[in-house]
Amino acid sequence: MKIEVHIKDKQFTIQCGDGLQKVKWLGDVAIFRHSHFYQPINSTTKGIKFENGEMLDLNAIISSTLADGTHVWVLLKEDIDAMAQEKPSTNKRPMTALNRRK
Repeated sequence: MKIEVHIKDKQFTIQCGDGLQKVKWLGDVAIFRHSHFYQPINSTTKGIKFENGEMLDLNAIISSTLADGTHVWVLLKEDIDAMAQEKPSTNKRPMTALNRRK
């Protein structure tokens, strides 16, 4: 089975054999390949998601979770940090006449 793994701006086709590895393994292989062929990545896999943003369980077995030819995206620490910054803060109260100090 083959899985298309995206990391940073690159895509790698990863041969998984019978797919008995954990999903996290895909991220580890993608990091290794990116570091070997392009630039080093000094991070580990923090998550793997589908194109629609749905996160995968890193401990799930590839063949039980993914179909042959599926595209997935590896999330590194900087990706998680960027996602956290994009989310608006929900703990701030809006400025209204009731809470504005004069």
